[in-house]
Amino acid sequence: MDPRTETLRPERTCVGCREKAARDQLVRLVRVGSPEDGVPRIRVDERSTAPGRGAWVHPDARCLDLAVTRGGLARSFRGPVDAGGLDELRRRLEASESTTQKRVEEPMDIR
Repeated sequence: MDPRTETLRPERTCVGCREKAARDQLVRLVRVGSPEDGVPRIRVDERSTAPGRGAWVHPDARCLDLAVTRGGLARSFRGPVDAGGLDELRRRLEASESTTQKRVEEPMDIR
């Protein structure tokens, strides 16, 4: 494809694995609360339009875990964060991964 006719898509970096990906392939996380209220919490920005600092992560439980353990979220949000609010997202991601894996493993009956 000719680079001049290529459409540009916004790219972001996953704070877990540090790989670049198109914005529509990542999930945006935002910091909720201020440091004065204690340690800020994190929530998923479903529409990717919430104001303030955001961090991008692949919709994959492994990347989410890497973002927490390697300090990617704290680095992106410039301070400590309470990642407890990510439990629901982690459960949804793991359920979605197991459903996808089942679909791949189950043989199809074609008649």
